[in-house]
Amino acid sequence: MSGLIRDEAARRLLLAAGLELEKQQQAAQDRDFTPTSLRVRMSAQLQNQVRSVDSANVVGILPGSDESLRSEAVVLTAHIDQLAGAYDPEQPESLVSLPAVRDRVVGAAGLLAMARATRQLPPPKRSLIFAFVSGHGESFAGAQRVLKHLPQPAERVVAQLNLDGLNVGDSRPEILQIGRGKSSLDEVLDGLAAAQKRYVIADPRPERGLFYRSESLVFARAGIPVLFVAPPDLDSFLASDYLQASDIFREGWSFTGGAQDCALLYQAALWVANARTAPQVRDGDEFAPRASAGSSAAK
Repeated sequence: MSGLIRDEAARRLLLAAGLELEKQQQAAQDRDFTPTSLRVRMSAQLQNQVRSVDSANVVGILPGSDESLRSEAVVLTAHIDQLAGAYDPEQPESLVSLPAVRDRVVGAAGLLAMARATRQLPPPKRSLIFAFVSGHGESFAGAQRVLKHLPQPAERVVAQLNLDGLNVGDSRPEILQIGRGKSSLDEVLDGLAAAQKRYVIADPRPERGLFYRSESLVFARAGIPVLFVAPPDLDSFLASDYLQASDIFREGWSFTGGAQDCALLYQAALWVANARTAPQVRDGDEFAPRASAGSSAAK
């Protein structure tokens, strides 16, 4: 049996083993920290109800214009559904659907806007694949299926750009990057941000594991360079509205910041799709090495 427990339950569990949660959290900051056996046993009975659910991905492909590079692709993703629900304490058997506007709707809208923009521009040298994926909360089942069934093998995917949420407010100078330091896409993002007179900051709290809770993980495991940009007010959103019924559309959102971020990500996708060589996973990264997908040169 595996699962997640909240702080208070973890605190009681550690106390039963003669430990204090806060002290263990502090000790875990040390590079030499090693796991501690709690030597605590529990017994439990679980009664599950299993049902099958069908859900679909939506994928659009813009073939590349360069004969030698169109077999390579840049994949852009946004998740469109997940097991998002909340239990009503008055009706324990019920599961209340959550709106998840910022959690998934605005990200999918941003990706759709990027896909529409491709119709106004000449196609880049490499192919662009826009994937609206399902099964976000089920081990990223939709993203796994997309990667497995792309027209080209994973070795020919040169990058994945993930759009998981958007800045619904005004423009901000900072850009929050989740999983920074994993590939040469960092330099691409830095340069494009500077052109917007902006700057990139790394996730200040990587211990939350947000990178490992995103579709980018699926592609990174395949050795593909990934780029994941999040809204600058991510902390307040996670604290107040994430997986809550309050994650709804609000009057007064300007979306100017989101439009700016979408433009930035789209420029990054085009840059990679037209580049002579493909981005690379950094040496020493947990998902490196992999043979370069973009070994061919652009004409």
